Amino acid sequence: MRATTLLNRVLDLPKTMVGACPHCDFRTRHRYDTPMVDSAWRHLDLSGRVCVLKLRRRRLRCPEHGVLAESVPFARPGSGFT
Repeated sequence: MRATTLLNRVLDLPKTMVGACPHCDFRTRHRYDTPMVDSAWRHLDLSGRVCVLKLRRRRLRCPEHGVLAESVPFARPGSGFT
């Protein structure tokens, strides 16, 4: 089993295939662009090791909210928690 598969199962990370607006229910397969900067979230530590989730989020154009980074299932806008 690959290490990424194992971590996806342990951390219960679903596959995100469709970009979604973080403020409404708008979903699209088209992207506006993909910035070359990674977003990072600290997860619960695993066996005394620091676990940081890094993701290169695409930007999408929502008809209501304009261009913004797609949502991820484990983080909400403005939340202090992941």
